[in-house]
Amino acid sequence: MGFFDVGIRSEQAENSKEQIILTNRITVAFIGVALFYTLLFTLLYQFLLALLAYLTVTVLLIAYFLSFKRFPLASKITLLWCTIVAVFCYSAILGAETGIFLFNLTIIAVSMMLFSNEEKYIRNITILAAITNFFILSFDWIQWPNQIALNRGTIHFLYVSISGMTIGIMIIAIIFFQKKFFSSLQTLQVINNQLKEKASKIQEQSKKIESTSLEIKKTAETQEKLLKQAGNYQTILFQKDEDIPQPINQKITVFGSASHHITGDYRYVFQINPHTSAIMALDVTGHGAPAAMMTGVLSKIVDDLFETSDPQLLMDTGKTMEVLNKTLYTERRLDKFVAGVYAVIDTVNMVIYVCCAGAETVMIVRDKKIIAIKNSNESLRMDENGKFTSVTQHIQSGDRILVCTDGLMDRKLKDESHLFTPIEAEGDYDEDAGEYPEIFLDYTKFESILTNLSKDNSFAESLGNTLDTLCLPASDDMTIVAVEIT
Repeated sequence: MGFFDVGIRSEQAENSKEQIILTNRITVAFIGVALFYTLLFTLLYQFLLALLAYLTVTVLLIAYFLSFKRFPLASKITLLWCTIVAVFCYSAILGAETGIFLFNLTIIAVSMMLFSNEEKYIRNITILAAITNFFILSFDWIQWPNQIALNRGTIHFLYVSISGMTIGIMIIAIIFFQKKFFSSLQTLQVINNQLKEKASKIQEQSKKIESTSLEIKKTAETQEKLLKQAGNYQTILFQKDEDIPQPINQKITVFGSASHHITGDYRYVFQINPHTSAIMALDVTGHGAPAAMMTGVLSKIVDDLFETSDPQLLMDTGKTMEVLNKTLYTERRLDKFVAGVYAVIDTVNMVIYVCCAGAETVMIVRDKKIIAIKNSNESLRMDENGKFTSVTQHIQSGDRILVCTDGLMDRKLKDESHLFTPIEAEGDYDEDAGEYPEIFLDYTKFESILTNLSKDNSFAESLGNTLDTLCLPASDDMTIVAVEIT
């Protein structure tokens, strides 16, 4: 490391390094000037002036030490304010005719060179102090009682030497700022060239992006077309409206909508006996094509379950779900959990049996109000030997029963409010101990929609179409199976 490079860190920016080197050089130059005048005043037997010059040298050495210790701002402040004080003292002692006050111009030039834009407040204060010092000392306003008288030769020598150093440093400052100016111009030219190169690259990239976007658009259109075709083929899996059984005193209708042409929901309606229907709605976790592909596997398993199982088993919703769970668990082509609900409606005994496996509750619409049938079990395919409970609820003539997937519960109205508002049960719960509040749903908005449903279409279709009109586009597949008890 060179003599003028002290205090520089390798990670510093080039501008900061240049300022530190410049500070060190000016500090050493001022030390040299102060030492010269220390020797001069000693030879002239002006020991007070020599002592003052010696003190100035000491403070300037401190400024250099601060730079060495990597305190560049403190070093600059010490350097310049030491010089301001020294100039003031010498001018006050020797008078204006020695020209020492001219050194304030040097301080102004040096301040402009040393301080960066981030240090402009300190720079401005230092320059203001030097300007004030200059005007105070330009005239012989300050006369100490014991002002030291020098002979004319010494006075002229001081005036010439101070003027010469001032002019020299001013020239150096002009050269410094000129270099900075041309360096800035060169930098601007480099930046301008870089901008032109970047503009050219951006133009090339924009052309590539435009070309890519066209390809993406074509790909998206192709994918959209394929999804629509897949959705059309997928409808083969579902029962047609005319194939849906209609047990005595039951009117069953269905509605299904896919979030994007294809659905991960599957529904099946089966007639156990003339007065009893069995309704199953399943929802594969996830969305899109991966979930939709699973419905093909589900459809075969569910259809076989109902076609081959004993009616006595099918009447027991919990046992039926256990059998379905074991079958799904061992099916290697399935790799996702399945939420489902199974309901059996008996219009002889006027009861409904419900088993929910990680799915939404079955709802009864009675007297324009919702009666939620509470039942909760883990989702299908989570545990091969999982046990599933069921609940029994009495029904009556005029009831409308809704079996649905969570796509219905997740719908939002166009004002972005929830169709079903979740409400936490009140009470104190220790979450660290695994205690969480039970979540209830506010059915007020949904009940209002049910009250104003059109009766021109089937109940399920009328409800589904109304929701599509009043709600934001569905983010999940939705399945509704409606049973009207007559």
